[in-house]
Amino acid sequence: AWQTASVHLIDAFDSLSSSLDAAKGRLAGASTDVAGANVSRFTEDISLELRAPLAGIVELADYILSGACGDVPSKAQRRVASMRNSAVLVHDVISDLIDLDGLKGGEKALLLDPCSLDTVCARAMGRAAPLIHLAVSLAREGAEQEQLPAIQG
Repeated sequence: AWQTASVHLIDAFDSLSSSLDAAKGRLAGASTDVAGANVSRFTEDISLELRAPLAGIVELADYILSGACGDVPSKAQRRVASMRNSAVLVHDVISDLIDLDGLKGGEKALLLDPCSLDTVCARAMGRAAPLIHLAVSLAREGAEQEQLPAIQG
């Protein structure tokens, strides 16, 4: 059952890739004279097109990782978790782009309130942690395959 779910997950990533390619083509064909409002609308439309498939990928990955599809080998679990983390990170970047576009268009205001450096650093580390974990996992897998010393940490 997990293999079927992983095929659906791969199909979702392929669909997302196709959407990105289509968006890239539309962007490449856009005139450099496009008004700011049209660029803003384009960014919003593309962002909305990408957020739905990303949410689906996250949900499907959560479903697989919850064990609902049966036993999933540990290596497959790591890969599905990596896909999930990547989808969450891309979703967050898209949300940030929408926020930046809102700032640029004057629809949102930047709040310049004092903030805690500890809080800012903790958020940054929280966002980077999945990527760091993935890099260490991949390095460990490579070490196992090539019989190299495993990374400590």
